[in-house]
Amino acid sequence: MKIKYEEIREMLFKNDFQGNSLVIDGISGSGKTTLAQEKYRRMIESQKIKSEEILVFVMNLNQIMAWKRNLSFNFCGQCKIKTYANFVKEEIIKYWPIIEKSCKLVRKGEIRPEFVNYDTSKYMMKMLIDYYRRRKGYFLDITAESKKIAGTFISNMSQAACSLIDMDKIGHRLYNSLKLKKNVNAKNFDKMDEVIMHYTKSFLNSGTIDIAMAIQLYNKYLLKDEGYLKKLEDIKYVLVDDMDEMCAAELNLVQIISQNAHRCYFFSNMEAGFCNSYGSDIDFIKKSKFSSGELINLEEHFLCSSEFCHILESPNKFKCSDNIYTDTGSSLRSEMIEKIGDKLKELIDTGIPPGNIAIICPINDFVLNYELQSRFKDAPFEINNLGKKSKLMDNVYVHCIIMIICMCIEDIEYNFTMDDYRKLFSTLLVTDAKTSWILSKEVVNFRKLGDLTDTQKNIMGDERVSKYNYIINWIRNCSKNIRSGSIDMPELIRLIFLNIMIELPDSRENIGICENLGELADRFINTLDKFKTIDNPSQKFVDFIINEAENFCSFRDIEDMYFEKKNVILSSAFNFLTSNIKSSVQIWTDVTSDLWSPRNIKKFSNDCVLRKSWNENVVYTEEIETRNRKRNLYSVAKALLRKCSGRIYLYGSKYSEMGYEQNGGYMDI
Repeated sequence: MKIKYEEIREMLFKNDFQGNSLVIDGISGSGKTTLAQEKYRRMIESQKIKSEEILVFVMNLNQIMAWKRNLSFNFCGQCKIKTYANFVKEEIIKYWPIIEKSCKLVRKGEIRPEFVNYDTSKYMMKMLIDYYRRRKGYFLDITAESKKIAGTFISNMSQAACSLIDMDKIGHRLYNSLKLKKNVNAKNFDKMDEVIMHYTKSFLNSGTIDIAMAIQLYNKYLLKDEGYLKKLEDIKYVLVDDMDEMCAAELNLVQIISQNAHRCYFFSNMEAGFCNSYGSDIDFIKKSKFSSGELINLEEHFLCSSEFCHILESPNKFKCSDNIYTDTGSSLRSEMIEKIGDKLKELIDTGIPPGNIAIICPINDFVLNYELQSRFKDAPFEINNLGKKSKLMDNVYVHCIIMIICMCIEDIEYNFTMDDYRKLFSTLLVTDAKTSWILSKEVVNFRKLGDLTDTQKNIMGDERVSKYNYIINWIRNCSKNIRSGSIDMPELIRLIFLNIMIELPDSRENIGICENLGELADRFINTLDKFKTIDNPSQKFVDFIINEAENFCSFRDIEDMYFEKKNVILSSAFNFLTSNIKSSVQIWTDVTSDLWSPRNIKKFSNDCVLRKSWNENVVYTEEIETRNRKRNLYSVAKALLRKCSGRIYLYGSKYSEMGYEQNGGYMDI
């Protein structure tokens, strides 16, 4: 039944429903999150329920921050607002002795496991795939780089863990779903399972785990332990925002907690489904006992105009509204980008606040970001890219530290370019580009910095000469101490910053990054040291930083990115829809592109097949693929429409960035 917001609010506050669970379903912008936060506040402030007895599940970090920003009240208890992954990680650490006792593969004697992040786990998997390719000839018929295969395998592991699927069944499940089995090498899927199991066993034997293993261990051992299940009874209330974003493992946990909990509250948007490619499983959720219990539909919406609510059900779709402007007449993508820039300038000039404008892309669009950043670099607003993921080496301080590390430690081999040395001299000596180039070409000899000639000294000036001599003498002395074994990598990073970089102009702003780099070095090298077969961890750390590691992002950066309504938002559809950001004007890019609904079937993966709800004996046909892609296309469009209160501008081009003709995307519907 559909009920108005205020009526549901009163019902929720009074717990006026049957059973111990309630599902409140509503479209994007119907007030679900506000209701959930008000209920949580009322439980603590009015009903005097201890915060430790209430568990709140949200999807990601920015949703956690949004909740805490809106719930600034004073209480002394623990605030349990978590993602499922963070909850599992904390429980694994706290109750590690139970897992150590029950799992035969886990290394004994560890106080707690060593967790690795996604970047590190992908790098470790890449090393393992390189080994299998080199020593056993695996995957030689696959043209993809080991790095890309590693990312797919790690993603498959996370998807399988969230769907409660055994790791050694991933390849078998994917192969069974193929229609044209004769066209693929069946052994590659067995080899994938072999590599994944080797990776998993090696990690567990070393006392190291990633989030996929943590979820598997949690469900296989902790949720089977009577003592732990007794501790879960301390949780008396559960709030889930949003239910449609839950994975099967998370739903299973809530079902176990609900057996002894007083109340469970779910806030969902069952027509969404845009998180299906990121671990959630709408079909499995709909079959759960909670969906078959008491369910109430919110009939109101507060973010979008009424015409946007049902526009996709109309025969003309986007063409029937005066508030939707479509321009797909560009031949080249560069023309489309220029038109988007023109439209953005026009909107700002007409008085629309930058914070009310969102540019939505099908995927993270670095080309569009660069073009807009360049065009509006002198504007009184910024382009806030929610999907910006820069490499750690892009930071000049990290770049200089890594180069100095390679000069100090003789066992590390890496061939830096002349441009790398130019950047080093330009940063450390605060000198111009010409002088930096001269130094790069004349003083670098086999990765070592040589002494200056009189001509070079005259060009540089006394102050820079003194600084240069200090740096090379420090490096030479440091290299001797490293050979004697008196300095480890984290200490070396700290010393480089304090002795060479502390007086540079932007050193204060980069202290945190350098501290994080030292901590990362400590964790990374300690992790590799546990693997007895991996030699020269320092070399591996440098390789990882140069080629794989992404930049650190502080909580303050995240808050500025998601909550400061002063800049234009540039985001992928998924990041925008899971960020609780609202806008009055949306600009959709590349609406003729199939990237809005990419194929699920890939070389070594299929998100639909690695779901709990999928029957592993069913063949995944093109008809099923087409239906799933179209459903996802509709769900993303509906969610975006319902987060817009003003106008929408659709832009597309005939040819893609790579020159391919395109006429898919939202032109198909």
